[in-house]
Amino acid sequence: MTDQLTATDISRVLVAEDDPHDQMLFIMAAEDANAALKLEFMPNGEELVTELRRMASDDALPTMAVLDMRMPRMSGHEVLDILNEDPRICPAEVGVFSTSHREQDVQTSLDKGAAWHEVKPSKFEELVAFIRRIDERCQELRQH
Repeated sequence: MTDQLTATDISRVLVAEDDPHDQMLFIMAAEDANAALKLEFMPNGEELVTELRRMASDDALPTMAVLDMRMPRMSGHEVLDILNEDPRICPAEVGVFSTSHREQDVQTSLDKGAAWHEVKPSKFEELVAFIRRIDERCQELRQH
């Protein structure tokens, strides 16, 4: 991340990802992308929802939430259901980042309110490009 950025320039992104290796790759890709993102990882959907409720009560929701579709205790689709039931805890944008490219899974994500469903890339350079898109989108969301 750029050293000259202030806290108000950085977008907070909550990432529900249970795989520590994928979490580390996400961090490394954000560094390579020079993204102005503060990534906070939750190991499952249940903890992500709990954190969103806490953040909402402090009036400090993140700019974006990124959900893994398949997680222990609560799937990304189940998180989307809860966000639909309680929109006050919903970040400006929620997307699904999953290994599944099945059309049914993609459509379910979108039907449940995800802004996008991105398939996890197999190459690190593609992950960096994804992080750059997330960073750009967060900057757009913060300007509105």
